[in-house]
Amino acid sequence: MTLPSITATGRLGADPELKFTQSGKAVANFRIACDKRKNENGEWKTLSTVWLSVSLWENDAEAAAEHLAKGDLVTVVGQLNVREYDRKDGTKGQSIEIDYGRVSKALPRSGGGNAQRPAQTAASNPWDTQGGAPTWGEEKPPF
Repeated sequence: MTLPSITATGRLGADPELKFTQSGKAVANFRIACDKRKNENGEWKTLSTVWLSVSLWENDAEAAAEHLAKGDLVTVVGQLNVREYDRKDGTKGQSIEIDYGRVSKALPRSGGGNAQRPAQTAASNPWDTQGGAPTWGEEKPPF
């Protein structure tokens, strides 16, 4: 049975925990907080938060343990899994997990929310045809 895929963006709640199986395979586990947010009158408010557990294996696990830290904003892609477990008080609980995932660290943003881009000159912008033909030597973009 194939599990559904999921893409989630959130902040790490703690540094990734790196462990090794008995056969020597690396596994990293961490949780991300995915917030539902709304902008009201120029201020962002968190309406709710969903915590997702993430499991990465082998090279991805080792890279996550080395490069990710609590608070980092990441995007994770993987297989969605709901695991049931018994709580200490004897009740049943559920954990929403992303297994066999891939993770990427989000790029930092400026304070205004829009990424700062360097100013382009006509020489560095091949789409600028005001000063003549594009820099690749054709009259139209190559597509």
